[in-house]
Amino acid sequence: MQDAVEPQRASALLARYEVAWGAISERNGALCTRAGELAGSVRTAADRCSVANSGFQQLQAELLLLPSCTAALHEITAQAAAAGAHLEALEEQLSQLTIGQVHQAEVEWRQQEMERADKAQRQRRQELQELRLRMARQSMCRLEREQEERRRVFHEQFEQEREEFIQRGGAVADERRPTKAPEPSVSLSDAQPAPEPTDEKLDDFFAK
Repeated sequence: MQDAVEPQRASALLARYEVAWGAISERNGALCTRAGELAGSVRTAADRCSVANSGFQQLQAELLLLPSCTAALHEITAQAAAAGAHLEALEEQLSQLTIGQVHQAEVEWRQQEMERADKAQRQRRQELQELRLRMARQSMCRLEREQEERRRVFHEQFEQEREEFIQRGGAVADERRPTKAPEPSVSLSDAQPAPEPTDEKLDDFFAK
């Protein structure tokens, strides 16, 4: 009678072991799925952060140009006012000159104004080009430094999470191992399910 009870206990123990093994396998699969979703969320957040940072830098560059544009506008306004006053003085002088003198003075004045305007325009174009080149270099250097820093931070965070995940996976694998050997009178080799390749799954997941 006692010999018949021992196999029944062994079968019950085996059934409980199989149920526990299935629950652990299911939990491990859920953890792997959750880790994949978390990695995707991190990549999405990094892309959004990069786009927002680029927009912020562009806005900041435009705001930096605003004072210089305002100063240039004030300068143009002052020059227009001065030109208006100068034109009024010229009109008064022209009224006292003969037709030939008026024509000659007008030609000379227009030529001088055109030369002055061309010179000022070339100078401003050159200054604007130098300013754009300098701002482009600064923006590129800033972007390269920030991208390198983000890569380093995300790489360190990824390595840390990978090590923690591997450690958790090893702890789960250790929990799967039976603490006691089966009874010598009962053979469980045929009924015992084959262990899942947890380490291979982890290596395949982090290799992607």
